[in-house]
Amino acid sequence: RRALAQSFFAAAGAQIDSATVGEAIRNAADRAARVQHAEQRSLDASEIGQLIGAKLGFRLDPDQGRTLAELISSAGRQYGPSPMAGAAELLEALHGRVKLAIISDTNLTFGADLEAVLASHGLARYFDHFTWSDRTLTVKPMPRQFLYTLGMLGVEPAGAVHVGDLEGRDVGGAKGVGMLAVRILRQGDSRTSQADATVATLAGVLPALERLGV
Repeated sequence: RRALAQSFFAAAGAQIDSATVGEAIRNAADRAARVQHAEQRSLDASEIGQLIGAKLGFRLDPDQGRTLAELISSAGRQYGPSPMAGAAELLEALHGRVKLAIISDTNLTFGADLEAVLASHGLARYFDHFTWSDRTLTVKPMPRQFLYTLGMLGVEPAGAVHVGDLEGRDVGGAKGVGMLAVRILRQGDSRTSQADATVATLAGVLPALERLGV
């Protein structure tokens, strides 16, 4: 990300050291996370790019901000997250039996690049829809994120299950619109949850869904 940002400013004749650029990028990521938590919204690409520019002493217009943010996001294609153990097996088992969608809050790596990562692992093909917060500018647990996704799938809340690992954003958001919820408990998480089922790994998701009548 630092190298890509440096190349952006170098094209405008500004040479900025890697550490300074890295601090500006971290500042933008932290600000985006705080806005999601406090304001229940997602910064758009222009805002993220402009934050980075401002930290470095540059006033970028919205188009320049978007270009910078999308350039930085593209690093996620090469250095993206790896699938959890059992992800491919679970999706293959569900494929064709239920409609599948992803609802995800993004930060510096945007939905288009995350979809590319999923495709590189052979997982994108399993999903009927993707809801990324950088596109909707709404984050979980806001009802709009869930209801919009269900609308795109043509599914009523009572006929849907959300699987996630966060009690507030995932479980609380899903239950708030009338969906069932399965929570994946991470090490150290409290076992107390309002989810309809809890599991320790992805391997437990399919049995949990079957117990819930899916």
